[in-house]
Amino acid sequence: MGAKKVNYILIEKGEEPYQVLAEAMVFHDDLCGARIAMAWRIRNKADPDGHIVLGKCVKVSDLNKEFADFDFIIVLNKEYWLEFDDKQKLALVDHELCHAAPKVSDETGEHIHDERGRKVWRIAKHDLEEFLGIVRRHGCWKRDLERFAEAIEKKRKSPVFTGKEAAANDAPEETPTISINMDARCTKCKQMGATPSGLCIGCIAERIGESAHAVV
Repeated sequence: MGAKKVNYILIEKGEEPYQVLAEAMVFHDDLCGARIAMAWRIRNKADPDGHIVLGKCVKVSDLNKEFADFDFIIVLNKEYWLEFDDKQKLALVDHELCHAAPKVSDETGEHIHDERGRKVWRIAKHDLEEFLGIVRRHGCWKRDLERFAEAIEKKRKSPVFTGKEAAANDAPEETPTISINMDARCTKCKQMGATPSGLCIGCIAERIGESAHAVV
């Protein structure tokens, strides 16, 4: 019987992902003081539905803090990370940092500390504000990144093609995109960042929500 395979490897300080983390932290003043580690996920396959996990932000439990001084660990899919360009890497890490958030008091709004004086943190779910912040900084990156990873996975599993077959196999799939002009104001809320329709992403989402509520 062979040795059990290990799927996680801590990334050493000074390696590229930490440089990307430092760049992304500029957008996250609320994470000041957070101790963030990074790790590779090895042999990360797509799930039965074909979904590929590119990254994940994990909150370190109080028990695990007894063994390592971290508040969060950002786990990256190494196989796909190595294929991404600098902009894609920054967008992915920025997105994962949006899941890391301070736990604040409902009464005072202040950051809560534990009895040892350490800041208390939580994992935040996706919301419209997070989506808008990421879109403003990186565009509609997530689906593009997922499609790119899916193409890598398909190419890895496919037999080798030559000539016209190879060219057809490597041709990028045409996907719909949303153009956002950060110099144009939304015709409804007057915020910067309008789509060709004249509305910003937030107002479009509100209109979709209103339409959904109107349907019985």
